[in-house]
This record gives sequence, structure tokens and C-alpha cells, in this order.
Amino acid sequence: MSLLLKLILLYFLSLSKKCYFKSTRSLSTIVLWDVNREDDFMESSDTNYDILKDINSQRALHTIINKSLNERLILLVCDRVCYEEREEIPKIIREFSKDFGIKKSNSIHFHFLIKKEKIPHYNIEKFVGNSSISLLYFIGEKAYPFRGSLNSKKDIYQFLLEREQKSITKLRTYEDLDTFLSSINNDIDQNFYILYLNFKNSKKCGPYGINSFENAVKSVDLKDISPVKMEVVQTKEILVIIEMRLLQIKHKKCPTLIIIHKGKYKEIPLIFSPRIIRKFIEYIVENYYEIEDTWTKIGEPLTYIQLQYLVDEHTINDLQYNVKFIIAAVIGGFAILLLGFSIFWALNGA
Repeated sequence: MSLLLKLILLYFLSLSKKCYFKSTRSLSTIVLWDVNREDDFMESSDTNYDILKDINSQRALHTIINKSLNERLILLVCDRVCYEEREEIPKIIREFSKDFGIKKSNSIHFHFLIKKEKIPHYNIEKFVGNSSISLLYFIGEKAYPFRGSLNSKKDIYQFLLEREQKSITKLRTYEDLDTFLSSINNDIDQNFYILYLNFKNSKKCGPYGINSFENAVKSVDLKDISPVKMEVVQTKEILVIIEMRLLQIKHKKCPTLIIIHKGKYKEIPLIFSPRIIRKFIEYIVENYYEIEDTWTKIGEPLTYIQLQYLVDEHTINDLQYNVKFIIAAVIGGFAILLLGFSIFWALNGA
């Protein structure tokens, strides 16, 4: 028996190993609608720690990855122990977070590093150079250097404000979604719209990064990008509009990222890493005319009668396949059968 269990365990281990290597190979060369194009951003030297000898430098890189994926990180780099800055900058960050209601689940973190060697990762060496003290803001594994005076609280506060306050349009109702799709359903508008749909009642969906969308969008430095977000409980009206106007969307009830341009849309794989999402967005924008044929036209708006008809159809289907109603029907059927048998026995006895 124990031998059989060992064989089964070895079999499943071999399967999982194959799946792991297959997934890592597919991630290492992500291809976007062009089988001949290799995307090497997953194999960036930014994740190569071997060239760093100082353990504090390695720790700083780990912190950048862990804290800037779904949150943000302020990195203070000094060539000495700069006590005053280490004490004052975290205070400014806390004050800023309090003023703008930034929650703990979406914190701005602080990390200090005494630079003892050159750090080419994330352009740190390029931004720091020979400076004795530097401040960097990281979001989605992307660095932004602070160019003001570290002695000025106002400069640091303004720097944080510029990086944090990127305007994101929010949609709250099915009318908002329908109006938004109608307003951009033309070939005149030159903007690219990044639409993020996240429905809070979707229990069957896989896990996603908490703030991957926001961090990806905030770290895209393209002028013609307009981010739009809809984080609500999905109603049947919203589902119908997605089904009829965004027909090719694969996961209509799960978190979805869509890029829209000139009345056409393309679904973007929603991955944990905002860095990868950012690369997808940048590639799509830069190569739009090469892949335009693969985009889908936004569907025409529904009339009120059409919308209500399709909503009622969803309601009927939900009732038809509702487990509670099926159980109730089965129990009711047994009750009728028992009643019939009892009446039959009573009549037979009489």
C-alpha cells in the first residue's frame, strides 16, 4: 500500500514539475499577437542579484519588488548614515498618507540604503550617479527620481502629490458604462482608454493583485492614455451591456482589463505584476496599426426594451438553475408522492 502511495505521489510531482517549467517558459517569452516577436522584459537584469555583493543592496532590490508591485516605495540612497533625512522623510510620508486617506492595504513604504556599490537595476545608478544622497519613488517596479531639495518639506510633498494624484475616471452604474462606451465609439477620438472592470461579487474568479491596475496605469508615461475604472457589484444590466457591447471579452464576470481606441477594443491579460501590464499597454499603443485587424468593434447601444428583455432572460435562467429552487422542487415532489401513497393506503384500508 505504501509503495502504491509513493508511486502516485511521484506521478503528481512529475506533472506539477512539467506544468511549472511550461508556465515559466511561457512567461519568459510573452508574445503579443506576433509569434516572431520576443518580449524579454520578464528576463530583465533587474532581477539578477548575483552581480551585487553587498547584502543591503540585495535586500533593497527585494524590497523594491515586494513593496512597489501593489503598493509604492520611497527609497533613500546615501553614501553615509544620513540621520536627519532618515527621520524626517518618513514623517512627511505619514503626513501625506493621512492627508489623502491612503489606507494600510495601499501604503507608501520607506526604505533606506547606504550605497556601497554600483546598482544598475531599475536605473538606480543612472538616477543616483555620484550624488551623496538621493530619493527615488518606485511604483510597479519603475523608478522616478526626486529633483528638488531634500531639506524642503514642500518639495517632497509636491513630488509625492504629482506621482500619486493621477486622474482615474470612475464608473458606478450601468448607465455610466453604457454612456462611456457610446461616447468613445467612433474613429475620431485619438485617445487610448484603459478600462478596468472589477466586480466585487465574483467568487469564482482567481486571485488578482489588489492595486495592479492603478500601479500599472500610474507608471505608464504616455500622454494619450486615459484610465477608467469600474469597481462595483455586478448587476444584470451591467452583465447584459458587457455581453452585447463587449462581446469578445473572455471573462465577463471576473476582473478584466480592456484597451479601447477608435471605437475598437482589445482585452489585456490581467496579471499580478503591474510591470508586465504596463509593458503590454506600451506595446499595444506603439504598435496599434500593426495589430489593428485583431481588435473588435464596440457593439451598438441597446434600447431600453432590449435591455429589460435580456435582463429578464437572465433572471429566469438564474431561477431555473437556482440550487435552492431545485431542492425545493425535489422535496415538494417527494411530499406529493408521500401524500399520494398515504391517500392510496387510506382508501385501500377503507
